[in-house]
Amino acid sequence: MGRNRRLLAALLLGVLALTGAARLVREEAGRREVLLAVPADEADSFCRKSGLPLPDFWERARILGISAGVLSERSLSYFAGRGDLFYFSGEELGKWEALGLIAPGTAIKPETLGTRDPKLLTLVEAAAARQGLALSTFTASGYSWASTSGPLVLDASAGPDPRQAEALANAGLKALLPGQGGWRPRALRVTAPLGHWLEAASTHPRRLVILNLDMGKGVEENFEALRRGVRGLGAAGIALSTPADPQAPESPGPGRLRRLLAMALALLGPLAASRAGLGGLKSARAWVLAQRPLLSPVAQLAAGYCCAVASAAAAGLACRVLAISTEPPGFWSLAGPVLLGGAILYAEELGRAGRDFGAPVRYSHLLKAAAAACAAYFLATRSGPILGSADWWWLASRWREILLGLPGLLCGLFLVNWGFDCPGCAEQNRIFESRRLFLLAGILGLAGLQSLAASGELAAAIALRQIPACALVGGGLGGAALLLARGYSRS
Repeated sequence: MGRNRRLLAALLLGVLALTGAARLVREEAGRREVLLAVPADEADSFCRKSGLPLPDFWERARILGISAGVLSERSLSYFAGRGDLFYFSGEELGKWEALGLIAPGTAIKPETLGTRDPKLLTLVEAAAARQGLALSTFTASGYSWASTSGPLVLDASAGPDPRQAEALANAGLKALLPGQGGWRPRALRVTAPLGHWLEAASTHPRRLVILNLDMGKGVEENFEALRRGVRGLGAAGIALSTPADPQAPESPGPGRLRRLLAMALALLGPLAASRAGLGGLKSARAWVLAQRPLLSPVAQLAAGYCCAVASAAAAGLACRVLAISTEPPGFWSLAGPVLLGGAILYAEELGRAGRDFGAPVRYSHLLKAAAAACAAYFLATRSGPILGSADWWWLASRWREILLGLPGLLCGLFLVNWGFDCPGCAEQNRIFESRRLFLLAGILGLAGLQSLAASGELAAAIALRQIPACALVGGGLGGAALLLARGYSRS
């Protein structure tokens, strides 16, 4: 009767967790935006090289899904070098008067700038205001002139190129500066594999994907790559946005209590998930041995493994709800649970080390400590490459969970179950001494899965697809390792 109640409670919790996850996915789907843009400087260079008219380039890009062009900040010296802006210092003005190009007594004074483009005059006014200079303007000989109260630093940033902004406006595109409008920029070559497109578009709720053109390829090759990438995003369910879309108001950050709860859950969640795995193993073991002994030990191992993975995912989603963060998981989200788990698993050894703290330190101790610190830093910070596959682009980036953490979890559960079958084997077989090490690796894998579900950088729908895939691949590798170890022990 008690077992039935526990089973019913577990099913109820599972239904509630699935309902909450589905609601979270639906709510996040409407808040994530992806905007495709091309650097205006690259478009200019590409059109000059290929001979394609710039208006035709922007028109074709807009039809294929480009919504904006990214402008760069320009200095006044750039416009002067291009011939769109004249600057007369005291020395330069004297030369023009000596050559008779400016009549004596003209209104043009030293520290004067002139242009035929009123938009450039606006940039001059903004630059003078930033440098704390007074400005007076007048018109003469078809030019707009501006005289400053002191020397103007021409190399300082003045603003984007009005010509580029006008070309974008004529094509119906938005001119953007990096970081403008709350978009998080991410550069990507237009000819990159589809997996890189998906990774760039999926890893922030308000992503600006800046597509760099491939200058070594022709016009059609670049546009075909753009068409293929946009089609792949659509097939993955990623809708493209436009700069005109209203930006959702930023919600206030989580309160202190919610943040503390999220931090505590992030620290203790992997340990609780490993404990849930051990509990699932024990409960399933009793039922399997009584009802289906032929399924032992596979059935109880699968039950414990699934309980641990599901608990880590649920803890991550709870962290996501308590304190949503659009930043990738930090170092301590992985290292914290591992350190705490290691302190619990190796409490006896740590106590013995504490008693021997006054003993002379050996070089071997220092080497072991340095190796452990380097391994911990490598495991917590090293990220894998992004694959080109449209379905498995993320696989290599989860290497620590797939290659180390989840196989270690399964091996640790196997050794715990073996210890139940043979209570006296721990003293006879040295392999049992590694149970704690395998379980510690399992805590690292569960911490990675929890961080994957907790970070708001990745869409909840994508995270919930990656977690079971990681569990299947990692569990398969762990099962293969157990089979190989069994075959080796028999031989």
